[in-house]
Amino acid sequence: MNLMGVPFSIGSLRPNLINQPISLFSYGLMEGPGCSLIGYGAALELGPLRVAQKGAALEFNKQARNKEANLLFVESPVGVGSHTPIHQMISITLMINLLDTYNFLVKWLQKFSQYKRSEFFISGESYAGHYVPQLAELIHNRNMNKKKYQYINLRGFIVGNPQTSKYYDYKGILEYAWSHSVISDQNYDKAKRTCEFNKVYWSDECVSAMEMLWAQYNNIDMYNIYAPSCLLNQTTLMPTKTRTKRKMDPGGYDPCFDIYIKKYFNRRDVQTALHVKQSQHGDTVKWKACNYSIFRETYDQNVFSVLPIYTKLITKRDQRIWVYSGDVAGRIVEYEGLTFVTVRGAGHMVPVDKPNEAFALIHSYLFDQPLPTTRY
Repeated sequence: MNLMGVPFSIGSLRPNLINQPISLFSYGLMEGPGCSLIGYGAALELGPLRVAQKGAALEFNKQARNKEANLLFVESPVGVGSHTPIHQMISITLMINLLDTYNFLVKWLQKFSQYKRSEFFISGESYAGHYVPQLAELIHNRNMNKKKYQYINLRGFIVGNPQTSKYYDYKGILEYAWSHSVISDQNYDKAKRTCEFNKVYWSDECVSAMEMLWAQYNNIDMYNIYAPSCLLNQTTLMPTKTRTKRKMDPGGYDPCFDIYIKKYFNRRDVQTALHVKQSQHGDTVKWKACNYSIFRETYDQNVFSVLPIYTKLITKRDQRIWVYSGDVAGRIVEYEGLTFVTVRGAGHMVPVDKPNEAFALIHSYLFDQPLPTTRY
């Protein structure tokens, strides 16, 4: 469906879900905004249908989140996925994107009024660590004035491995790379000595040190350093000449999922079914899993930290705030108003790496239940 030129989809498999919560999902990439929610969040992680191997078809997702809640996927900011570029827009600020999403949500609830009383949760991963708390704060503020604004029954938000504060995010990236033997002691010492991550602009020495760090991830999956690498040629979807078999781990994780997604969403019949506007020449629109030009050229990142929003909303007893991430070990830490969960053996995208555990986590969050203490 399409409202205000912004693609969205909602999944519901059971007739009684009309009374169940609504979960809006947002996405980004660790470096900044630009990755497709429909491509990753809906068609890979949480939606009712997933792109099958080699992008040939769709298959049912056994751990789809819409088995227990209504899912609302909204692509943002404009320009992600197959959006038509807005060349007149010089910059897209976080505030513009925030207001676009909020206004869309208000209009969506007006159009589908049967969901107005449903409990509403916001969730997201990665750079959505900025989107999600900001949207929650805006909804909270406007809910205070019911006469002027549409009331939204916000009950909380949950974010996975979120960007939160530029200073702590980059400091964490450096510490993680060193503690997991991705970079050398020399590289680490240079970055520690020259980098001031709380500044807008880094010194040349810091940039050099961080470029050395990024280079180490050329042959390692930054989002799950213990996962196998994809050895498929992206053009032919066939094994490379140097290797004869595509590497998959015993758990069924397929490191080539992003290639399958790209192939599927660039099919003409798929774009037609999704009502993607074709180019002036009638050609298919090139779909990108991540549109990095949004981050590099047009997106103005004007908020360095969302920690003050956490401080503000944690005190609201009618809202639940959870933060989760993958780790080599799983643990649960509960604070007053905040729950932090790590999922053993998962990387950046927990629903991809550990779908069963992710399903249990989301179930516990949505229905305010303790996380299971036995194997799920």
